[in-house]
Amino acid sequence: YVDSAQKEHLLAQEESRALAYEPPEALWACDGGLSLYKHLAAQLATIATRAPKATITTLCEIDPAQTDALTTHIRATHGAETPVTVHRDLAGRNRLVAYTLTQKPPRR
Repeated sequence: YVDSAQKEHLLAQEESRALAYEPPEALWACDGGLSLYKHLAAQLATIATRAPKATITTLCEIDPAQTDALTTHIRATHGAETPVTVHRDLAGRNRLVAYTLTQKPPRR
């Protein structure tokens, strides 16, 4: 969820050096750090249409600056009525975006 364009800059900072020990595929992504979450949202849209009685809850750890972009993308992908909840970390910063897709069975 961290923008790969910021990698060199962040790793050069003393307070961010621990990032070098994180698995790269779990941390760095392009498109402002959101490319993998956008890909996941598209995959979930496909899964949800194939499993009409499914309930899918998704949790996305974010950089606080990504809040609006990710919630906008989720609602654009899954519908404006998709409930999205933003949870704060202990410092009060937006840190987790949660959303649930609940498919209603088709009407007869």
